[in-house]
Amino acid sequence: MPSDSSPKMYTSNLDVKPFVPPGPNDSRSPCPALNALANHGYLPHDGKEISLRQLIRALTEVFNLSTPLALVLAVGGVLLCGSVAKLTLTLHDLALHNRIEHDASLVHDNAHVGDKFAPTPVDPVLVDRLLDEAEAEDELTADFFGKMRARREAEALVKPLNFIHANFARGESALILTTLGHARPGDDITHRVVSVDAVRDFLGKERFPDGWVKSKETIGLFTIAKLSGIIRKAVLANSS
Repeated sequence: MPSDSSPKMYTSNLDVKPFVPPGPNDSRSPCPALNALANHGYLPHDGKEISLRQLIRALTEVFNLSTPLALVLAVGGVLLCGSVAKLTLTLHDLALHNRIEHDASLVHDNAHVGDKFAPTPVDPVLVDRLLDEAEAEDELTADFFGKMRARREAEALVKPLNFIHANFARGESALILTTLGHARPGDDITHRVVSVDAVRDFLGKERFPDGWVKSKETIGLFTIAKLSGIIRKAVLANSS
């Protein structure tokens, strides 16, 4: 049974721990947020047998997710992909195909037919295509992510994502906007925008962008649900 002693958490916006890329024996997932937490030492760097307590603590203290949202994400990961007996999760187990992972990721290739696990390395071609589209934008919005999701789903899917995985996919984009982005003057947390450079570092390199600061507002279930709804409308508007 692994210890619940966690690495020192993020304590201030000037205290981001250094980025250390994964080694050949380290475990990583299709989730850039969890990979970044491991790469910066907020989760065990080897990515193996991470306790439920460690997951919840990292999500709440580093990203300022609400405890209910962190519980949903962490408990869901352990129940669907981890060890229920030990209440632990190894990051690579999140690549189990069609559990939480799904086809038509913005930056990962689809699982090959018959494979138990989806690819975990970022596909540089997909990253470049996303960033090429992003370069035309001043700042990236929910509408941009909806447009990119519509394009990716059109090219990568034989049949549409089911209801659950479609919600997962939109929720992932909502989390990028809320954890990496900032609100324009007068806007609330559901209208955040994110810079191209931040997306390049976070999705392409699985590291925190230089100068990143965590959200001053706690990110909760309602916020993610509302922002996911905005992204859903953009997906539908850009689907043929």
